[in-house]
Amino acid sequence: MFNQGLVRIHGRVLKRKIRRMRSYNYGSFKGGVKKYARALGNQVLREQAQNEVRLFAEQLNVPIICSLAAKGAISEKHRLFLTAANKYLDGVYRRPIVSDLFDDVDLLILIGYDFGEDLKPSLWGCNKDTIVINSFDIPMEEVFQPKVNCLGNIEQSLRYLRNVCTVRNQGFSEKHKELKEIFDERKAISVKPGTTDIPRIMKVISNYLGDSGILCSDVGLHKQYAGLLARTHMPNRFICSNVCGSFGFGLPAALAAKLCNPSEKVVAICGDGGFHSTSQDLETAVRYKLPVIIIVLSDSCFGLIKYYQGLHSEEPVKGMTELGPVQFHLLANANGMKSVLLKNPEELPKVLEQAYLLNEPFLIEIPVAYDYNLLKYVA
Repeated sequence: MFNQGLVRIHGRVLKRKIRRMRSYNYGSFKGGVKKYARALGNQVLREQAQNEVRLFAEQLNVPIICSLAAKGAISEKHRLFLTAANKYLDGVYRRPIVSDLFDDVDLLILIGYDFGEDLKPSLWGCNKDTIVINSFDIPMEEVFQPKVNCLGNIEQSLRYLRNVCTVRNQGFSEKHKELKEIFDERKAISVKPGTTDIPRIMKVISNYLGDSGILCSDVGLHKQYAGLLARTHMPNRFICSNVCGSFGFGLPAALAAKLCNPSEKVVAICGDGGFHSTSQDLETAVRYKLPVIIIVLSDSCFGLIKYYQGLHSEEPVKGMTELGPVQFHLLANANGMKSVLLKNPEELPKVLEQAYLLNEPFLIEIPVAYDYNLLKYVA
């Protein structure tokens, strides 16, 4: 059994320890590894190691999950991909997804993993053996201690491991097969009457963007729906602020994405709380003639703050979470941008296509009502 410590992939201790790691992964520990899974973090994209990740996954034939910041590291069409994951997974799907996702797993291989990306050990109960493969150490002391810390260039590390790891015919457990069907079809439970079908909005945006379009999400309650339900098939096609969680990220990120990818469709999805932080960049989009589509989900509220206040009290403190009404479609007009107030989200597919044909920046304001009973589904 491998002792806790570092495996320096490009250091002298490699051969002795890699033999132990191979035995640990695929031999017998406490009766043998029955099931394992792989979780991806954003460092995979930073190092452009996604192709080696895919080859490693296919060789070992194990299911893959990722953090929101690592979406696109492997296509969500891939047969081994399950889902992006964070602590909001149960709430969005209204069922015990997290427990089914991790209960059958004995060993987690975390590649490019950063604790701050909201894919936390509490999701798997802090009771799984873990191997971290990363280019640098992220010490978390007693909060998270991997069984093995495998440090070095990720791409080179995975290439080496592919040469020494035994191929296993593992595949999916029965629970994972059921989950894959749910995830592939985005079977989020239908919404409560009187609330907005946010999953439906995310599905329409994904269909509009296709495989190569770019979705930039601001920070807020909507980001959890966007990250967990939007389909992402290529690197850097879902962009969000993780770890820091910076309000106002969505619009400037979309402008930068369009500058870097002028031929691709780009959508910013924002809540009104976060949008207030950088709405002045409406003028920037107009001045530079950047044809991005900005969708503002407006509920006159800091939704995520209200969400967390509801965890600890029956009634959130309104003065701390609610905003005065702002007509964002008129704010766009005041900055020289065309816009629409879309009261019926069913019309969103048509409006997106019309906005695209204009080939100029365009804002869509959609009044929404969140179902805050979602809270009771969150672990």
